[in-house]
Amino acid sequence: MHILHKLVILQACVLLLIHFTHEVSVEINVIPKEIVRRIFQSSENLNPHSIN
Repeated sequence: MHILHKLVILQACVLLLIHFTHEVSVEINVIPKEIVRRIFQSSENLNPHSIN
């Protein structure tokens, strides 16, 4: 019974860890795109004639 209790806790921890790492990986994927987009926008603002 004691081993089963530990397994339940372990499973809960693993599920939390998977959920947390998924959340973080989503944020990590989104942040660079946002940074690149902002850099691109600022470079367009600085060089309006270099687009064409």
